[in-house]
Amino acid sequence: ATLRQLGVLYTHRAEELKALDYFHEAIKEGEKAGDQKFLASIYNNLGILYMNTGQFEKAIPEYRKLLESGIKENIVLYQAFAYNNIGQSYLNLDMPDSSIYYNEKSVALGVKNNFGQIISVGYTNLGVAYDKLKEFARAKEYFVLAMKKGNEIGDITSVANATQGMAEVHLFMKEYRISVKYCEEGLVLAERISSMQFKKEIY
Repeated sequence: ATLRQLGVLYTHRAEELKALDYFHEAIKEGEKAGDQKFLASIYNNLGILYMNTGQFEKAIPEYRKLLESGIKENIVLYQAFAYNNIGQSYLNLDMPDSSIYYNEKSVALGVKNNFGQIISVGYTNLGVAYDKLKEFARAKEYFVLAMKKGNEIGDITSVANATQGMAEVHLFMKEYRISVKYCEEGLVLAERISSMQFKKEIY
């Protein structure tokens, strides 16, 4: 466990090579012990590391391993989280069709098992994917669902991201007044979550 913790520490410090060294040593430790849950946690950590450094094509195989571990150990939350992050990775790689496939699986597991944040994030990702495909009506439907679920569970970040998505959709549709309205709402939410990155994107 110490090796994994060191990997997480160096991830937070943005020291990628050191983090990778510790994670790979931790994998050897986990494989030797045959501890699938421990291995799953490392696959998740590696996925996070690659996501944080913009290496989305490398994140996907790690999240696939997390998915396999979740199926093998019958841990549904692992499966839902893996589907969600594979979908997010494909979204970041500008592959909305693939993203939709995985986010739909994530949301389905979320709804079935009442994983609130998985649902709200999945809806937001689906909204972004349909926005990229210029299917604006469907994008709006999912952003509305994301805002509703986010408000229901107190996930302000999801509400903020979905609000930003709504602003972009209406901007593409040249509905400028509505877009401005959502931008203003987004700024209020950004203040609430103290998210300077979100505010930067709005501006």
